[in-house]
Amino acid sequence: MRVQLACHTNSFGRFGPKGAIEHLKEVGLDSIELLIHTEGLKTNYGEQALLTENSTVQQVKEVESLLKKNGIKLAAVSLGAGNPLIDSEREILEKKLEIAARLGVELVSGPAGVAANDDERAQCIKILRQFGTFCAKKKMIYCCDTLPGLCVNHRTMLKTIEDVRNANVRLCFDTGNLSFYNPEPIVEVALAKVCQHVRLIRLKDSMGEQSQWYFPALGYGGSVDFLRVLQLMRDCGYKGPYVLSIDGLKRDEQLPLVEHQNRLRDSLESLRDCGYYDP
Repeated sequence: MRVQLACHTNSFGRFGPKGAIEHLKEVGLDSIELLIHTEGLKTNYGEQALLTENSTVQQVKEVESLLKKNGIKLAAVSLGAGNPLIDSEREILEKKLEIAARLGVELVSGPAGVAANDDERAQCIKILRQFGTFCAKKKMIYCCDTLPGLCVNHRTMLKTIEDVRNANVRLCFDTGNLSFYNPEPIVEVALAKVCQHVRLIRLKDSMGEQSQWYFPALGYGGSVDFLRVLQLMRDCGYKGPYVLSIDGLKRDEQLPLVEHQNRLRDSLESLRDCGYYDP
C-alpha cells in the first residue's frame, strides 16, 4: 500500500499556509501539516499567519472552509517552537493545542522543552505528561519535535519517551533538523534507534552541516538516504504521514510560487525513485 505523503506549509515560503492550501494540489499532494503561528513573532519568510494561538472559533471555521474548498486534508498541525518550561510559552502552546483540537486533527507536533538541570528536566517531563493527558481526551497525539532540548537527538528522544511514559506523547522525527542541531549525525542510524516511537516523520534534506540553513528539494542535499528512511519506517509498521518539508536555501528566501512548487515536484520524483509510491 502506498504511503501517505503530506506537505508542511513552510514549503511554500512567503506564500504561507494559505498559499499551501490553495496551490498544493497543483503538485499532486492533498494533505498538509499546518503551522499555527505565534502572534507578534516574526515569521521565517515574512508569510502571513492563517492561525495563531489567539484565533477565534470563527477563524478556525474559516480555515476549515478553506481546506474543504480546496480539497486539502490535515495530516498534522505544528505548534512551532517554544519552551513549555516558561509559563508564557506554555500558555501559548496550550492555546494552540486547543485550536488543533477544534480542527479535529490527530497528530500535533510541538517542542519537548529545554532544561538547564535535572529539576527543570523533571518539570518538562511533567508538562509533557499533561500535554499527553489533554491529547488523550481530544483523541490527539503530541509528537515531540526534533528541536534543541529534550528531543534534539536520538539519545535524548529515547530518554524523554521512556521518562514520560504516556501513550499520547510520541516523536516527530525531522531528518533535516537532526543535522541542523547536531554535529555530523548519521540520520538513518538515529532513526533506527527511535523508529518504534515515531508517529510523525518530516522528510527534509540538507548538506548535513550543523547550523546551516540549507534545505533544498529532497534528494538535492545529500545528507539523507530517503530509501533507507522508508525501509526503516516500513519495518516499524509505519505508513505515514511522511511530511515533505522544503524550507529553502536561506531563511529570508523570496521566490515566486512556481519555484516552491517545482521543488516539491522534484522532491516527489526523488521519493518516487525511492519507492514511496510503490503499492
